[in-house]
Amino acid sequence: DEIMGRMYVPKEILNKVGIKSKKIIFILKNKKFPEACKNLAKIADINFNLAGKQLKFCSKKKLKSAIIMMNTYKLLLKKLKKKGWANLEEKVTLTKYEKFFLFIKGIIS
Repeated sequence: DEIMGRMYVPKEILNKVGIKSKKIIFILKNKKFPEACKNLAKIADINFNLAGKQLKFCSKKKLKSAIIMMNTYKLLLKKLKKKGWANLEEKVTLTKYEKFFLFIKGIIS
C-alpha cells in the first residue's frame, strides 16, 4: 500500500525502535524496520489470542465471517513471521488449498 501512501505500522512502534521519518520510502528502507514489524507481530498475536478467548462467549454462528477473516489473517501473519521481515517486497499469500481449508473450517465451527 506504499503506492497509495498507506502505512499500517503505528508511529509509536516505529518511534520505539528509533524510526522518526514520516516518509514511507525511508521507513521501509530503515534497517530497524524489521524490528518494528516483529513488535507489531507480537501485538497482533496477543490480540488474536484475546479474540479467541472472547469468542467462547459469543455466537459463532453470527460471527462466522469474522472468524474466517481472523483465521485468514492469523495464517498470513504466521507465514510473514516464518519468512522474516528482510524482504518485504516479496508478497505473502495463501494457496487455494489454504483458503478452502479456512473456509470449510469456518463453516463447520
